[in-house]
Amino acid sequence: MKAKHRHELETNALAKRLAVGIEKSRPYGPTILGVLVAIVVCVMLLSYLNSASAERQSEAWSQYYAAMQTPGYNFDQMMTLLKQAAEEHPETAMQEWADVTWADGKLYMASQLYLQNRNASSDAMSQAFNTYNGLLKTASDTRVIDRANLGLGRIYEMQDDLEKAKDHYALVGGGFAELAKMRVERLDDKSAREQLADTMSWLSKAPLPVRTAPTGPGTPGKQPLFAPGDLEMPAGQASGGETGAAQSGGTGATTGSSGASLDELFQRFNAASKSDEANRYDASESAPAEGSSADKPETGDSSTPKP
Repeated sequence: MKAKHRHELETNALAKRLAVGIEKSRPYGPTILGVLVAIVVCVMLLSYLNSASAERQSEAWSQYYAAMQTPGYNFDQMMTLLKQAAEEHPETAMQEWADVTWADGKLYMASQLYLQNRNASSDAMSQAFNTYNGLLKTASDTRVIDRANLGLGRIYEMQDDLEKAKDHYALVGGGFAELAKMRVERLDDKSAREQLADTMSWLSKAPLPVRTAPTGPGTPGKQPLFAPGDLEMPAGQASGGETGAAQSGGTGATTGSSGASLDELFQRFNAASKSDEANRYDASESAPAEGSSADKPETGDSSTPKP
């Protein structure tokens, strides 16, 4: 009985305190309700933003992978797609990777064009240099920073600034650390350093190859006529007529192609070409005439045994 009575007293005391608390908080009811509603709205908004961000990241990476899967023979298109992906998805993790990959591509182009088009090579190298430096200031992914330092080291090597190249190689970590270490060791080796310095000095001053187009205007549908001057003959063989004349006793007569001069050989070749063109559509020579030897069976062949 005493325990039951004590429980009733405690219940009554709790009910009284709860009633007093509700009465005191009644004026603040709208405020409390507004706070609860705001909390619910914030949770829903954060959930929506996270979902939108995840979708945006997924779309960005899909565009990056699509660019990287471009066939190798269409390198320019891959570079264009990488640049477009970075511009359409700024301030994303994908943008950093697209930028560093694009810079690597520009550096590759610079190395390929170095002995073909020095101005184009310099422009590509400058674009890669600016992108690498920008990534060192803004990138948050250490792997991207490592690739940027590695690329800058390669650029300084191509510019024959080996000390700055070593400085950037020393900052490379992660998966490229071993490669950067090998480059530093090579640059520290005296003989290799001197050889590399000589090579880069020669490359910086080497004349670019000049490609010359074939001479002569040419005629569509006709075989080009060659001139003796178009071929550089070895010494002592420029004039076969003199050799032939000497071999025939100085008479200058040529009894075969081996004794003909180079000029005569080309004249015969051009004459034969013109004759073939003139007779190509001559119907009179397209088939042997009736009664000709071509129509008669061969009967006097002594090499064929008779039955």
